[in-house]
Amino acid sequence: MFRHLFSNVRKSSTFPIRRTITSTRTSKFPSTRKSSTLPGRTSAFPDSTRRTYNVLNQKVTYTLKEFLAEYEGRANEASARMEKSINDKIASLNDKIESHSSSVNDKIESRISNAENKMLYLFVGAIIIDWTKVIIEKFYDKEQKNNESQEKK
Repeated sequence: MFRHLFSNVRKSSTFPIRRTITSTRTSKFPSTRKSSTLPGRTSAFPDSTRRTYNVLNQKVTYTLKEFLAEYEGRANEASARMEKSINDKIASLNDKIESHSSSVNDKIESRISNAENKMLYLFVGAIIIDWTKVIIEKFYDKEQKNNESQEKK
């Protein structure tokens, strides 16, 4: 992981070992002898300006403290994005589970109600059959008594 982080950083500009007095003087005070119209650095304190960032070469020239602060900030942003992504995925999975479980519950309830209806039909049918059996037996007994009474006469 650190190899990837340090792959775009120039070591010589990131971790300066020492500066000479002449380079400090020339960077603090631009030379008037130069024929160039653009001065080097106009700031009295060269460290107060931001280090350069070359977009084309993708080379960062931060100091170690700036690099660590930037790394910590990016790591915090990445972890926040990852946490948000995970929370979004968990929420979507919970929604899917809830919708699936509600549809399963609806199916189970409909099957239970269908089974309850079938059992109710069976009970009602059994009661009707039992009553008709009793009614038929009473009718048969009555007919037998009538036949016996007619035979006696």
